[in-house]
Amino acid sequence: CLASAVLPGVGSTSEAAEKGTAVHAFLQACLESSRDEALEAVPREWRELCEAIPVDKLPARDPKAYGAEMLLAWDIRANRFFSFSEDVRATLDLSGTFTGRADVVAVAPAQRMVYIGDYKTGRGRIARAADNWQLKALALCAARVYGAERAQFEIVWVREGEDPFIDSAEVGPTGLDEIEAELRARFDEIREARETGQVALKMGDWCGYCPAISNCPAQIRLVNALASDPAAVMAEAMT
Repeated sequence: CLASAVLPGVGSTSEAAEKGTAVHAFLQACLESSRDEALEAVPREWRELCEAIPVDKLPARDPKAYGAEMLLAWDIRANRFFSFSEDVRATLDLSGTFTGRADVVAVAPAQRMVYIGDYKTGRGRIARAADNWQLKALALCAARVYGAERAQFEIVWVREGEDPFIDSAEVGPTGLDEIEAELRARFDEIREARETGQVALKMGDWCGYCPAISNCPAQIRLVNALASDPAAVMAEAMT
């Protein structure tokens, strides 16, 4: 939905978000040091949770060929793909630029392939890897930055007391070109919506993760309808 890129966003946090942040930081530290050292840095309230994660069952990558928490970008106007660090973000002009943070990026030069790993800790519904535009955009950026012809991208579900569940997808040269063409079309739609003020709203599972949800006309109409006639709204939802 274009609203997430056009309407004003509101930052928020929750216990679930704080848990996810702690787990991500732990998993990143595991990539860079030992598991025991990583556990020592985990806040006390999340240490038991992280200790239960079977790190040895997560996808293994060559430590010399990966980066954790990598920021990737695509300047659409200049058609320039690049990576950057958080400490220089404030010095960059990122207007008209897609930016995203990849939990893990691994590079296999011999196979001309990049790998993107995205850790998830909750139980909310999200798109499968093959249909996940966050992952596809990150895979495109990583492939272009490192000159790769193929990209593998995975969602790695990490939940307390359970073995990791991995949902994986892979694309080749044609697939990467198709992702780029689709993203260009979406960016053109976003630019037009910003210029005209006309935003096509589309409600779905993704609304729960949208930073603009509190300013979304469709959500506001839904709240008003629920307040005035909840039975009618529920009946319509069932049809």
